[in-house]
Amino acid sequence: MMNSQVFCVLGVDTSQTDCIMADTKQQMERQQVNNKTAQTYNGHKNWQFWNVSLWLNNDESMYYPFSEAAEQVAYMRITRRQALDLLMDSLPKITPDGAEITREIVRHYLNDEIDEHIKHS
Repeated sequence: MMNSQVFCVLGVDTSQTDCIMADTKQQMERQQVNNKTAQTYNGHKNWQFWNVSLWLNNDESMYYPFSEAAEQVAYMRITRRQALDLLMDSLPKITPDGAEITREIVRHYLNDEIDEHIKHS
């Protein structure tokens, strides 16, 4: 049986330190992700939404199929559901930062991207 340890991470604002009781560093990292997903983050629903948005909009290998699917819906070539299904099959399951790419999150940002395509077409 392992003894729990206290892991502390200094926040971006150096006056803020986040300490977590955990058995391992991996457990501590998982807890940090869980804590981040429970709060609003940079104008997004939470850290997970923000991180998925960051990757969808800034990584070419994710952005191109994402934008293409939105364009296909905007021009009524496929339905929103078909676009979402295609994206969920082609996108990775997690971002390189460890955020899970869920159907709910992709649907949220896909709807925004479709609206942008319609607005500018």
